[in-house]
Amino acid sequence: MFKRKLILDLLLAILAFGCVFLFGHQDQSNYTSQLNRNGLSNSAVVIRTHSHQTLQTTVKKLDAAHLKQYQVQFAPSKSLSYFYGEGKFTNIPELSGRFFTDDDFKSQIPVVVVGQNLTKQLYAPTSQSYLYLHHRYLSVVGTVGTQSKSALNDHTFISISPEYVFDNRQLRHVKIYADGANLTGNQKQLKQIFKATKITPLVKTPIVGTSWLSSYGLLVLSLLVAVGIGILLAEIFYRLIQHQLDAPLDEHLAEHYRWGLFRQFAVHSFFAILVGYLIGVKQIDVIHYGFLFGFFCLLYVVLNLFFALRIHGSRPKKG
Repeated sequence: MFKRKLILDLLLAILAFGCVFLFGHQDQSNYTSQLNRNGLSNSAVVIRTHSHQTLQTTVKKLDAAHLKQYQVQFAPSKSLSYFYGEGKFTNIPELSGRFFTDDDFKSQIPVVVVGQNLTKQLYAPTSQSYLYLHHRYLSVVGTVGTQSKSALNDHTFISISPEYVFDNRQLRHVKIYADGANLTGNQKQLKQIFKATKITPLVKTPIVGTSWLSSYGLLVLSLLVAVGIGILLAEIFYRLIQHQLDAPLDEHLAEHYRWGLFRQFAVHSFFAILVGYLIGVKQIDVIHYGFLFGFFCLLYVVLNLFFALRIHGSRPKKG
């Protein structure tokens, strides 16, 4: 009996580890996709306009709107973005130096962040590197990139501000990408600031409003299967102790005995899930720990509720 319970504990721990793996794989997949979009999230939008309004005028409007936690990339080409933002707006892996700060978006001096594949093209007379562009040398403050083949490795970001825009071209000559709920959540404001003719999601899905399904559908299905396997393990545990419920006891003792068995399962399942979780987070990179923790709490409740119902439905013979 003890060995069988120990095997079930091990299987439940392996199941918990597998769930951590699923979360880690999903986070990595989403992060890789985001890096291929130069740090833009799934909720980012593409703003289309035929306006003659300049980049600097647009940035001044954004600054006057006093928005927080957003970024806007004005892209004249696939490998170049003029970058403006406020607050925490992206999470791009920095290989050296730094990414842009709020001070860069207030400065009259533009600075540059380049992908790792472009470092050999920089001019570096000293420890400070420079990007030569449009007959001017711009200071490079950081290098970004990943080990995988990503568009980020070949991309150049140049900061712009209300005080100065390095290439003050018209909006109709760039692709505009906006990210951040405080900005993209107000379509009317977007149209006013960018004189937009059309606003579309960056990540397109067959049905509007189901981008979460496109991104997380497989994860949700896998987790439902994991819950089903967990319930199966709880059922096996119940079958192992089912014969103990047939003891000829009076109703009071039987009830006490049933809940004793329930507490036994609660302890076994708690430590098995905890061990699998701890081993998983130590071995696997996970970004959304809150979602992972919430799922394990739900899994624990579901398994114990199922086991409690099975025990409650089993009535021993009265003595």
